[in-house]
Amino acid sequence: MCNDNTGPNIEICNGLDEDCDAMTDEGNPGAVARAASGIGVCTPGTLTCTGGSLMCIGGNAGTGEACNGLDDDCDGVVDDNPGGLGLSCGTTDVGECSFGSTICSNGTVQCAGEIGPATEVCNSLDDDCDGTADDMPVDAGQVCGSSIGACDPGAFVCTMGMLVCTGGVGPTAEACNAIDDDCDGKVDEMVPGEGLACGAGMGPCSGGLTKCIMARWSVSRDERRHRDLQPDRRRLRRHDRRGRSVRRRHL
Repeated sequence: MCNDNTGPNIEICNGLDEDCDAMTDEGNPGAVARAASGIGVCTPGTLTCTGGSLMCIGGNAGTGEACNGLDDDCDGVVDDNPGGLGLSCGTTDVGECSFGSTICSNGTVQCAGEIGPATEVCNSLDDDCDGTADDMPVDAGQVCGSSIGACDPGAFVCTMGMLVCTGGVGPTAEACNAIDDDCDGKVDEMVPGEGLACGAGMGPCSGGLTKCIMARWSVSRDERRHRDLQPDRRRLRRHDRRGRSVRRRHL
């Protein structure tokens, strides 16, 4: 302000009339451009004299760091220690499920370390995290066993955490019955008891071997009768004195 002892002064931003022109803070005294940093999200503004004080107008001074892929606090580092991390996350911790914790990855908050529900299978575990183990496992009820020969398929049942094939007919030892008992696609092959010695094996007879033929036990024709020890007179030949062979008539 002016008085008899002072003359006009340079106007400053303080709400007073230093230059004695009956106006205060005219000409925006003290205004300076680039009143804020240009790092990160921060942008320069302008110091403007407003209400007797200098205020930064038009700039962005930054905020607290957040997980958004930006340098919110304008320190030159993106997503450094943003708030809201390390919190428990996930769906449930029932059964095989477990919670994870929040982390900042690629500018987004993500749940790390979570184990979520999975498809229920027969393993004595609560895979789908509903509080019950092996309830309606997807691998139960599927067809099992063979349909070849005498076999019939069954279905898998979940029992004590293991799949058990029930309701079917499985293979048995092959028998001489024209049936594929062992379900290998062959009938009456390698039947137990086949190939055993049989027959009299005495006198003019020699022993044979057991064999399954057309669902019946038979004796293989290794058993033969010895020919009559007496010569057949009708076929008996003799040589005459001259060495000619002649057939002797039956007497």
